[in-house]
Amino acid sequence: MSKLTRQALIRKILEQAPARSQDELRKKLARKGARANQATISRDIRELGAIKTASGYALPGTPPPRITVSLDHIYNIDVAGNLVILRTPPGLASPTAIELDRAGHPDLLGTVAGDDTIFVAARSAAAAAKIAKQLSKGTLA
Repeated sequence: MSKLTRQALIRKILEQAPARSQDELRKKLARKGARANQATISRDIRELGAIKTASGYALPGTPPPRITVSLDHIYNIDVAGNLVILRTPPGLASPTAIELDRAGHPDLLGTVAGDDTIFVAARSAAAAAKIAKQLSKGTLA
């Protein structure tokens, strides 16, 4: 298989979903009939401009994967200006905030988590209302 064909296949794989590791990418390539060693995959990743994200290797400009935030973790949602205040059971605020930060929502500036409360900073009051509405449906897109 030529380098261009292999790189096109890597691009196609990464457009579908991030690869958590180079070994995972190697296995996905092998399933499609393309055998490559780690050094070759590493060079291909660099030449394609793929970046390592929290979800794995991805192509620049690829939207982050959509996450679903379990309503089991969020039991109260309030909006105050450009803040969304979320309540969770004790000990679940921090892991839930990490999920929210990793979602890469364009209107979400960041989170601050305590033990059972999360402050979500949004770009504007309208963005906060939008985020709250999405979270009340159990998704953040």
